[in-house]
Amino acid sequence: MSEPNEDLPGYNPDARAARAKRIPIWRWVLWEVTLVMGMLVFYVGLTPIWIGLRGAAWVAEFRSRRRRARNGPPRPGS
Repeated sequence: MSEPNEDLPGYNPDARAARAKRIPIWRWVLWEVTLVMGMLVFYVGLTPIWIGLRGAAWVAEFRSRRRRARNGPPRPGS
């Protein structure tokens, strides 16, 4: 591998030093807790809401089809 060239666009000499540092344990813990909380909100909170909305849409479509079948085809001009 060649030596880094400072003339390259976007070259940041501090980036190599930042990548060499270890990430503190508290940041890993914070990340994991945030990830778990987000997953709980999405899968436990939002999924039942989405399923409920899909169920309501299914019931509305079913009732609309039943009403359309009972009343016959729509008349022209109405």
